[in-house]
Amino acid sequence: MKKNELLENIRSAINAEESASTVYLGHLKALMARSQLDPAVVKNAQTGLGELIEVNQDHRHILEALEKKVEKDSANDF
Repeated sequence: MKKNELLENIRSAINAEESASTVYLGHLKALMARSQLDPAVVKNAQTGLGELIEVNQDHRHILEALEKKVEKDSANDF
């Protein structure tokens, strides 16, 4: 794979992580604002969605570090 293709794929993955976090956050806010579920169920869902958001952010940071590493690398084939 060529460097520019790898960077495009990494950037696409970063965008996907950002989009997913936005969607999860929107669901979390909606759940808190409009849900008529049992409070224990809402709390459980909040915890799960919060963990998903955290994992997405961690993964995005890993991808950003990889992007910087690839950008600095002089190789063109990966």
